[in-house]
Amino acid sequence: MSTMPLVTIGIPFFNAQQYLAFAIHSVISQSYTNWELILIDDGSTDQSLSIAKRFSDPRIRLLSDGRQLGLSARLNQIAFLANGLYIARMDADDIMFKDRISKQVSYLQEHSEVDVLGTGYCLISTHNSVLQLSTTSEQPDTGNAIFSGEFIAHPTVMARKEWVLENPYSDLYPRAEDRVLWIQSRAHTVFRNIKMPLLFYRVYPHDTTKYLATNKSLVKFYFHSLFNLNLPFLRSLLNLFLFTAKTSLYLIASIFGATSILKRVSYQSLDASQAKVLEEQLRLQMVETNL
Repeated sequence: MSTMPLVTIGIPFFNAQQYLAFAIHSVISQSYTNWELILIDDGSTDQSLSIAKRFSDPRIRLLSDGRQLGLSARLNQIAFLANGLYIARMDADDIMFKDRISKQVSYLQEHSEVDVLGTGYCLISTHNSVLQLSTTSEQPDTGNAIFSGEFIAHPTVMARKEWVLENPYSDLYPRAEDRVLWIQSRAHTVFRNIKMPLLFYRVYPHDTTKYLATNKSLVKFYFHSLFNLNLPFLRSLLNLFLFTAKTSLYLIASIFGATSILKRVSYQSLDASQAKVLEEQLRLQMVETNL
């Protein structure tokens, strides 16, 4: 196998001590081995940096400059530092399926027209319990679905390096930087998803603050778009209204402790057999990585 890594996997992290080792181990245990992993500490104040330093795999590069620059800046930094032909990302609290990288590399090699490739994912709890499945579409709709959260899941993305370098993240819309990037690049980008779940995506029982911060950035983006030629005026106006209403609804639901109801209708429920299979996959991944 070539000494030049075909895939660069990037994990920026900030105060992720509880789950960071899970994420790193899930990369090391990939069935596909021709990768490099760039870990960037974004100014953590907990034990995250110490945990990252425990990994001595020569394919891992750990960077820490003591500053907190935010996710967009760190993802752009990873793209600049990457040696791979493809760049994959994940969050510091998620866990990859064992064949995630292999399947995404194979797909991109077979479909040269595709620029950005996501996958389905399985929601897991803070206690590593399997919850629900995403409703990922193999050919996401850039006309309407691109404006929704289920267009393509950011932590599952693998993209060609040249595309990533040509389409940097904006730091103007924190927590919505991915959605903004998909929308702004939609005219010249081919997006696809592998429908099967290839990532265990962690969710939290009380994430109202993060949700509201994301929607606040989206409202800001659509408001700016009213005066920007990148989006049609009526589309921007409609989405400004929808996300303002959606944010208000979620805020009301959070007051009455009913946000779990909103989440349940957004994902696919698991039957007993599906849950058993996914739980076994997660268990094996964690056993094999000695976690």
